[in-house]
Amino acid sequence: MLFINLAGYVKSIPHHKGKINSILRKLAILEKFSTPPQYKPTPTNFQEQIIYPTSSVYKILQSLAGKAAQIKFSDILNEFKELTTDHEELDILISHLFDMAWTVHEFPFFSQSGKVFNFLNVKTSVFEPPYLDEKYQSLTINELSSSGWPYQPVVEILNSLFYIVNPIEGAKIFYDAMDKTANIVTESTEEEELVNFDTLFPLILISVLASGLVCEPIILEYVAMLATSNYPDSIVVFAASYVEAILAHLSSLDETGKPLPKPEEDEL
Repeated sequence: MLFINLAGYVKSIPHHKGKINSILRKLAILEKFSTPPQYKPTPTNFQEQIIYPTSSVYKILQSLAGKAAQIKFSDILNEFKELTTDHEELDILISHLFDMAWTVHEFPFFSQSGKVFNFLNVKTSVFEPPYLDEKYQSLTINELSSSGWPYQPVVEILNSLFYIVNPIEGAKIFYDAMDKTANIVTESTEEEELVNFDTLFPLILISVLASGLVCEPIILEYVAMLATSNYPDSIVVFAASYVEAILAHLSSLDETGKPLPKPEEDEL
């Protein structure tokens, strides 16, 4: 680095004083915009460590993100489990990876497998929901959202799924929607023991339909892939399994909401 004693130079060469004073004024203006280089030590926090450019884990994330269209989430999970056994650290790794992978490929580490009807013009009563007034059951799925029906708060929670990057966060959102559904049933019936699978399933299914998520079924499939992933969080796996069950049920229906005919077995 070069240092110049401008003050001494002013005294030694008086006839350059005006020019040098002009330079000093300009330097004073520039000084406020200049900052000396800062050399920060390698972070000790795990979340910051893994995205530090020289981190070996960061290079692994970059490599995996570049294969977002080729490898499966289950393979990712197995590799991360070799890096850490800490649940929180695993979540951090997965979160960072999906953030990076989405810049390469939409819905990374997953391939869409099926198609379901949207059922928007089907009467709600076709799905036989319990604890829902007749005036709402007579409406189509498309009409529910603007009807003020009691499960609209569930739909609003589910709408957050349109913006997910990480399917784990999607599963947690879905669990919140399930929990909200159960709370609404409990509040309306004052009988908590009634909130079992047979009660919850048709109500959350109708809420899924009313949200319009079936118009983009890949979002639901993206979350459902966690059902068989051996992810170490029972809530995430439970919610993903519920999504998987909903997709399986909807796939078994025709566009009117009636069961599809079963394929005939080959005659022996």
